[in-house]
Amino acid sequence: TRNYDQHYEFLKSITDSRSDLERKFLSHLYKSKRKLPDTAQSNLEDYFSCPDFYYNEGKVCIFCDGSVHDSIEQRTNDEKMRKELKQMGYRVITIRYDEDMEYQISQYPGVFGGLND
Repeated sequence: TRNYDQHYEFLKSITDSRSDLERKFLSHLYKSKRKLPDTAQSNLEDYFSCPDFYYNEGKVCIFCDGSVHDSIEQRTNDEKMRKELKQMGYRVITIRYDEDMEYQISQYPGVFGGLND
């Protein structure tokens, strides 16, 4: 029942307050008029995981990986969990802090839409 602007504000209000990358990602989608996620910070029903953002259509999990995901231990945990999610039929997209935001988003037009659609 929310329009695009209201949904953006809603998503922004429930992002992880410690993650600048999540807000940067969401802001980029909004400013380029791309499809916004259905939810943020919501636990999956059938797997113990809480993607940063989630699209119902296509069961798409978005993970925004800041520098804390660079450690060997965290990378290993991320890879294991994301592999299991893929095996369960989820689509997993990782947005990295150290890569160009527009480039990363543009790799998935079926999820996010095209630039200024």
